[in-house]
Amino acid sequence: GLGLEGWALEVRRTTRGGVACTHARVTCTGAAPRRRLADGLAVVAAADLPQPVRDRARAVLTRLAEAEAAVHGVAVERVHLHEVGMVDALVDIVGGCWCLHALGVERLTHGPVALGDGWVACAHGRLPVPVPAVERLLAGRPVRRGLPGLGAVGELTTPTGAALLATLAQPLPEGSVHTVTRTGYGAGDRDPEGFPNCLRLHLLAPEGAGEPLVELVADLDDALPEWLPEVAAAAREAGAVDVTWAPLTTKHGRPGVRLTALAPEAAAETVARALLRHTTSFGVRHHPVRRTTLARRHVTVATPYGPVRVKEGWLGGERLQATPEHADCAERAREAGVPVREVYRAALAAVPPAGEAP
Repeated sequence: GLGLEGWALEVRRTTRGGVACTHARVTCTGAAPRRRLADGLAVVAAADLPQPVRDRARAVLTRLAEAEAAVHGVAVERVHLHEVGMVDALVDIVGGCWCLHALGVERLTHGPVALGDGWVACAHGRLPVPVPAVERLLAGRPVRRGLPGLGAVGELTTPTGAALLATLAQPLPEGSVHTVTRTGYGAGDRDPEGFPNCLRLHLLAPEGAGEPLVELVADLDDALPEWLPEVAAAAREAGAVDVTWAPLTTKHGRPGVRLTALAPEAAAETVARALLRHTTSFGVRHHPVRRTTLARRHVTVATPYGPVRVKEGWLGGERLQATPEHADCAERAREAGVPVREVYRAALAAVPPAGEAP
């Protein structure tokens, strides 16, 4: 858990505009604390969370605080997060990152972001929609204001939502072809007439000639091995979908490593800058590539040691792979005091026969 008191989460099924949705409401008791960035980061660091969730939540919270600081003209260490730092916003950020982790989402994309219109009340008074923090967070991304033919619709994207998108997602490349494997709808608090106030999330699998990506390569002969995991984390935070390194002999005959990152076209330059910032390289090579992947689905199986998520890989309606998630196996093994391989084998044995393709 988050280790915070004074809040409760209620999840229920409802409808918005006739569409069945899931509504999650965070209820806080008592006065909302005014938090600075360091306070929020301390909450995330102390929370009982998988490391990928903690890393993503920390990045989202930092991105949000940086935007608020820039808007208000103060140092990021001094900005008060106001509504952003309230307990419900922390739950939104950590909860969103945890859901992506539980679904096994490796890459998040979005279409034009609906901003809304009108005015909204906040800690600084009334502000026009979109509020300045949202504009800053979504700069350079496709957006749309209002909804044609419906008049005023209010605020549709909050700073917290914009920070999640800006940190974790990239615009969907034009011409991308995918297979929709699942669809979910999350309900907003308001239930206006004229349109369903909900967020739609598709789980997609690439289809056809493969997913267009950019391969970013840097050869290093003066980097400490201890740096590489941090470099990989920075590249993934910038939008890379995969990061690897391998030994090689450089042009001067010195031993080194070749660092390779795969990134969507829209994120390639951001990832390249991250590699330059976090390594000793003077340049990064770009190579256009395509990647064909299996359609993925996560299922949870019961083992004698507890639940374990299993990643399935499908091709043309046939399940080709079923791989227990190592993080789950390692956690169950620590709890039970057994080798990881025992939990792994138990999870494989618990995988049900292949049923309907995703």
